Amino acid sequence: MEDINTINDDITKILDKYAAAESEKSKADEDFKNLRQKITKGSTTGDRIRDFCIVHHNTLDRSVEEPYRQTYDKISKNIGQEVLMVTQVDSIVGCPGIIAPLYIDPMFLRVKTEYKLGVISDNLTFDMLMGGILIPLKQTKYVENSDRYNDITWSEHKGNINIFFLEMKNLGKKLEKKVTPMRNDSNDDMREGLRIYAGDEVARYFGDNYYLKELYNSGLELLNK
Repeated sequence: MEDINTINDDITKILDKYAAAESEKSKADEDFKNLRQKITKGSTTGDRIRDFCIVHHNTLDRSVEEPYRQTYDKISKNIGQEVLMVTQVDSIVGCPGIIAPLYIDPMFLRVKTEYKLGVISDNLTFDMLMGGILIPLKQTKYVENSDRYNDITWSEHKGNINIFFLEMKNLGKKLEKKVTPMRNDSNDDMREGLRIYAGDEVARYFGDNYYLKELYNSGLELLNK
């Protein structure tokens, strides 16, 4: 059996190593904080997507950059072509009960869909201060439609399409209407989706559905005014 003093010495060495590791981690955290501040003030890694993810996602994990690179490539390959942003969110319609029920019946649940349509004028840009991803548009103009039933009217807006960085976690998600009850005491079950189409993808999205084709054509008319 090993001497008690030897075992206690081992414990002391282990604790010292843990303390040193924690100290190094604290130094690294402080260095990373300073790095983010430098980038915010104008310094750069030479890669704006990497800069953006360091500042707003607070990480050096390269996998976080992938949705941004996919979106950047899609936009850069379709300058002068149409772009469509589709956002979706679960919503509650009507009155599920006079007394709030524990679960909401699917008949009171729907997926709200919003469209923004424009014509790409330049590469994706990043607002390092506010955390926005901007799709520059011709005439700095887009049209917007919220999917009210059979409503093919669009509202016109001046500006570019702006995506807040927290929305990027929803990129590629398409929501289908829920068919099972949803808990009424938490937002955890409320889903969000974001899809971006560019070039030929836009016309294919609207497809052969009569309502969607009418919606698409009326949007193009406004953009071409």
